[in-house]
Amino acid sequence: MIKSVALTAPPNYEDAMKFTKDFASFLQELGLKVFLERNVAERLNLQTLAIDLSEVEDLDLLIVAGGDGSILYACNQLTNSSIPILAIDFSRKKVGFMTEIKPENAKDTIEQILAGNYSIELRDKITAKLNDKLRLPDALNEIVITSSKPLGVATPMLHLKVQIDNTIVADTYLDALIASTTTGSTAHSLSAGGPIITPSLNAFIIKCVNPLELPYRVPFVVPTSSNINVTIYEPTAQIVMDGRSFDKEIRPGDVLNIFKSENAVKFIRLEGITDFYERVFKKLTVSKIGEE
Repeated sequence: MIKSVALTAPPNYEDAMKFTKDFASFLQELGLKVFLERNVAERLNLQTLAIDLSEVEDLDLLIVAGGDGSILYACNQLTNSSIPILAIDFSRKKVGFMTEIKPENAKDTIEQILAGNYSIELRDKITAKLNDKLRLPDALNEIVITSSKPLGVATPMLHLKVQIDNTIVADTYLDALIASTTTGSTAHSLSAGGPIITPSLNAFIIKCVNPLELPYRVPFVVPTSSNINVTIYEPTAQIVMDGRSFDKEIRPGDVLNIFKSENAVKFIRLEGITDFYERVFKKLTVSKIGEE
């Protein structure tokens, strides 16, 4: 039974902040114990409701009012992976793939959830170990390996070797390597020419970005149980997880072992809401004849 709820939203997005304030009051009227992520609470001058997502343990539901970026932020801050997430669509670019409901349907939705009319969808996270010692934070979308040098005309290409289950599948110079989850298949991997994969598959995408050799431009789709190792030859590299840079430079000779995290993200799903394929079609179709 859901008794406690936390809300978060982009503090600099006025529409999402107004919704969050109003919806928090609505949830309190329903008798729920309500909290606000600390940055949101401070922006709304409701510090008595503030909590840190990285420290919260006893919570029944997290509501994210935002787009995919806000969801990634919440997932990466939330250390307790057992807390389910309800995503309310405030995507400013209208291309959010993870959001579940529209703001105008939020009140009806929460009443359905309180009545138990919902299901939980698990989404895999990806992680890695550096030199079989240092565990990296989890990522919901992807891990990107790129040059540690600033982007520019003189930015050197990376020389990497990629092994899957002890078989070399790439040894080349490239701009970056993306290791993506199925959730991340509609993010940077897609922009780099990767495939869209339904979240129901237990798979990762390994995508070389702008490799010198043509054959390496084709992405690999591999089981999440695969043993994936990336060796950095030259020059130094950096690792970016869901847009967050890992604060350790990766040096030549370092090996990154990429694997499925034991922590999955739980999303609230409702019956009758657009399924994955329909959502992708709508988001990727910019315009249609006869529609504005």
